[in-house]
Amino acid sequence: MFSILCGFTIGEYIRNRRLSLAGTELASSDAKVIDVALKYGYESPDSFAKAFQKFHGILPSQARNNGSMLKSYSRLVLKFSLEGGKPMNYRIEKKPEMILTGYKAHFTGVPYGKDRERQEEQLFVTTRRKQWFLRGASRNIDAHCVITNITDEGYDYYYCHLLDGRERDNLYNKDVTGVDFVENLGFGKHCYP
Repeated sequence: MFSILCGFTIGEYIRNRRLSLAGTELASSDAKVIDVALKYGYESPDSFAKAFQKFHGILPSQARNNGSMLKSYSRLVLKFSLEGGKPMNYRIEKKPEMILTGYKAHFTGVPYGKDRERQEEQLFVTTRRKQWFLRGASRNIDAHCVITNITDEGYDYYYCHLLDGRERDNLYNKDVTGVDFVENLGFGKHCYP
């Protein structure tokens, strides 16, 4: 029944999820390859390396290289329809610290697919004034969308711009911005090292 609904066997799903989690752990920690192999059910480093390379396209030892491309195999979410279980390429890069200014909404569900698109569209339609103000304050049209606090119930979604120190310090100063409604927009500063 599982393979009919999903298009893959439960064994393939479990293996791909384990390899996805192993890739994330190797890329974001100092754990030894042998320890990660054992943690995710492999009896030898050779069998783990072979499966890892087949799934991710790189050796486990290369996962720590800054900018290495890894695959993420999302967990299945059972609702009225079946979602997830698809590979997604990603990479983890070290960036300099950024102080972003913006606003947050809490989305339900998972951070991909139609559910996110619907909630994102609703957020963007109802917050145009905030978007245009941040865009003008930053003098830069590049917006940052940040997802944090992912749980089974949902996640926090931030719409932000990178403001320089002067812009951030004077955000609520009417003499600088020329407007007196900024306090009502609900902006916050978030630092992501």
